[in-house]
Amino acid sequence: MGQKASKTEGETMKAVIMHGVGGRKFVDDKAKPVIKEGQILVRVKAAAVNPVDYKLQKAALFMPGKVMAVDCAGVVEEVGAKVTGFAKGDRVFGTAAGSLAEFAKCKSSAMAKIPDSMTFVEAASLPVTFLTAYQGLTNFGYKKGQRLVIIGASGGAGTAAVIMGRAIGGPDAEIIGICSGKNAEMVKSLGADRIIDYTKEDPLSVLGKGNVDFVYDAASFSGGGEDYMKAGKEMITSDGMYVSLNGPLSSWLRMATGMQEEQRKIFLADYSGADLAKIVELLASSDAKPVIGKVLEFSEENVETAYSDLQGRRTKGKIVLTMDADANTSAST
Repeated sequence: MGQKASKTEGETMKAVIMHGVGGRKFVDDKAKPVIKEGQILVRVKAAAVNPVDYKLQKAALFMPGKVMAVDCAGVVEEVGAKVTGFAKGDRVFGTAAGSLAEFAKCKSSAMAKIPDSMTFVEAASLPVTFLTAYQGLTNFGYKKGQRLVIIGASGGAGTAAVIMGRAIGGPDAEIIGICSGKNAEMVKSLGADRIIDYTKEDPLSVLGKGNVDFVYDAASFSGGGEDYMKAGKEMITSDGMYVSLNGPLSSWLRMATGMQEEQRKIFLADYSGADLAKIVELLASSDAKPVIGKVLEFSEENVETAYSDLQGRRTKGKIVLTMDADANTSAST
């Protein structure tokens, strides 16, 4: 006997979809998602953009009509079979199978509830960058009190790493951010102890070889021509760790085949709702908030502005698009 069809079947919505050869298109007649077992349908209030969006967009020819982006926050509209822990009306955030839309279908295992004190905009800015920071640090051995260097500390991924680095490492950790001097005060306000301005100084020359416990590289191979992989490896101690979010094809092949070096890793984040819940707890315990660089209403023009700014690195922190007027309010407001 077949599964009962979702009540949303046949309805349409506004969305941004992959289109043509490496392109995207804003449409108002995209079919509203139909959820399956283990999924929830979310009425999207806010969605954030990430570099992975436009990287996947290059394959638009092979995924025509796929809704873009993954970070989302909203309200549960419908709950699929065998879903526990969520009910219609819950405020939730996490990753979706396409979040730049009025509705998104999400695996319940990839979602978490939004604290009453947090807005939809703040929640939407968390999933990809904070999961990456949290897992990139904890999965590879970052500990309290260590000396942590974050390369690319002022972007969305970097600011998340500074915040998580302080929350996990505690007050005795020494956190050093590598970024442009113009962003120094902002990065320090998030928990960094000192800044190395890469436009004026060579980070390896300043830090020396073998003096860092953990390097978190959010800049190398991110599209701007940076490559700190060799320098990052030289910075760490004999038992230190270098973790990068991007790298050459050879690095990804070593990861896929389980052949990575002991002290140099590249990884993909696991979209875990359980980890999102832990991140929210860490933010609350350290009285920290994500850095929101720009908030835009969901429209064709603003979607293009968001991706243009993201690719051009013209915004500090996250860029969030809002689908509803109450996206910037919390449940306790």
